[in-house]
Order: sequence, then structure tokens, then C-alpha cells
Amino acid sequence: MLRVIPSHLSPLNGYFESGVLRADVVMVHLSAPDESGEYSFGTANDFVSTAIEAGAGCNRRSQRQLPWTFCEPRVDAAVSTLSSTRRALQRKSRAEAIGRLEQEIAAHIGRYIEDGTTIQIGIGAIPDAVLGEP
Repeated sequence: MLRVIPSHLSPLNGYFESGVLRADVVMVHLSAPDESGEYSFGTANDFVSTAIEAGAGCNRRSQRQLPWTFCEPRVDAAVSTLSSTRRALQRKSRAEAIGRLEQEIAAHIGRYIEDGTTIQIGIGAIPDAVLGEP
């Protein structure tokens, strides 16, 4: 049975920890395993690990396009799909134009970001300007 619960992401960890939400099985896409057979949550390293710990098991589907993020997912079973096609991560098309103010903010922020640094960024004109999106 699927139960949809409208909620912001921030309280979900607490809901799983307290038992308000319970998952018998957590289905999750993980990155492909590394050389030692370890997986990564890729882009979904938010409340998923708490849901897995609170649940009875975790089924995964590995996806080669997912980036590696450091975590320790517990995987109990692998699930195959009928499709052998691997889908690339979707990219949001820009809805907001980058103006002079966004460029100035991005230039200020950019001074603090070293080349090769991993950052978490939001959606909108300022994050797009920080990332140098055209």
C-alpha cells in the first residue's frame, strides 16, 4: 500500500527515527559499486539512510550516471528492471534570467570556492550564476 504524506524534506529524518513513518522496504537508486564493491547514495543522500535504518530492508538499483557521494548504505538485495537502458540524470532548464545583481553576487561567492571543491547549491538565477551556467 502506498501512502502519500505531504511534507518538507527537513522533518523526514525525525519521522523515521521516531516511528511516525515506517518503511518495510526502501527502494533506492545507488551509484554503481566502486572497486571494493561499495555503493553510494548519489544525489539522494538526504533522509534515505535514516529510512533504511528504520526499515526492514533496502533494495537497490545501481545507476552508472549517479555521482559518488560518501556514505555507507546498507544494501540487502538488488532489484533488476525490465529496461536495460540507463537514463541520464535530468537537467532543469533555466526559468530565471541571470542579471547584473546575480552576476555580482556570484563573483563575490566565487572568490571562496576553490577549483575542484564540491558544493551543494540551490535552484535559481543566483545558483546558476555561481555555477557559471550560460
